[in-house]
Amino acid sequence: MSLDTYRLYQNVVAAGTLYTPAMTTEVCETLGRATVPREVTPGLRPVMEIAAVPEDLINWSASRRQRIKDPLEVLTDQYVKDHGHPPGECGRHGLGWWTAQETRPAKKKPKPLAQLLAWWRASAILRFGQQLIETLLDRCRAEGGRRSGRGWIPPWT
Repeated sequence: MSLDTYRLYQNVVAAGTLYTPAMTTEVCETLGRATVPREVTPGLRPVMEIAAVPEDLINWSASRRQRIKDPLEVLTDQYVKDHGHPPGECGRHGLGWWTAQETRPAKKKPKPLAQLLAWWRASAILRFGQQLIETLLDRCRAEGGRRSGRGWIPPWT
């Protein structure tokens, strides 16, 4: 079996819709974690997040998502004005890609992974406290154990 990259590119939204839940399920089962749906954009399909990770920690670490949010809303409003209806899933993906390209910051000099992890940990402890960060992995593992055996069911089924 081969993968036709041209057709995959043509159907990137559908491919991502299938790939993300499969990958998330496999990772969570392997690591003993569980996922829960979280509404990022009202009225759209929720995003699956690892259970027991506080939403404010997720939002804090999603700085790129925050930089894209406002310009994407402007583009989406313009799309509605131009077409008379909101964009479909494929259109939202395209507008998101365009906004991501337009708001992409300049490349930085790469840093070693150990340095990035140390920076993230120190920043997270300053923001959320040492107790939360040091117990986060155990809390996620415990939540995964409570939910094990139930399996992951996509929220749109």
